[in-house]
Amino acid sequence: MKRACKGGGDLQQDFELLKQSMDAYGVGVRAGGITPQRDDEAHFRQKAGLPEMSDAVIGAWGEDGEVRRPITLKSQDAFESEQNQLANTDSTDNTDNTDNTVNQNE
Repeated sequence: MKRACKGGGDLQQDFELLKQSMDAYGVGVRAGGITPQRDDEAHFRQKAGLPEMSDAVIGAWGEDGEVRRPITLKSQDAFESEQNQLANTDSTDNTDNTDNTVNQNE
């Protein structure tokens, strides 16, 4: 038996449409084409029948500068830190290899 939702539509169909919309949104975010913002969350909450954002959620948006970066994308600081670590590792590895080469040639 299918259940109807408040708008008179089929609950399963409405859920599938919401899921498709959220999946597409997620793809857009991960591709870098969309930057998540507070209005987006409010929209999806309303469509899903979820409560409005709590003060804690609103505060988290404020702490994040009113936008969210996908967890699959790194901040510039994280990227630079990783690059520095790789450079330090490479220079250590090159030094070790050079020493070994010299030792093998002696």
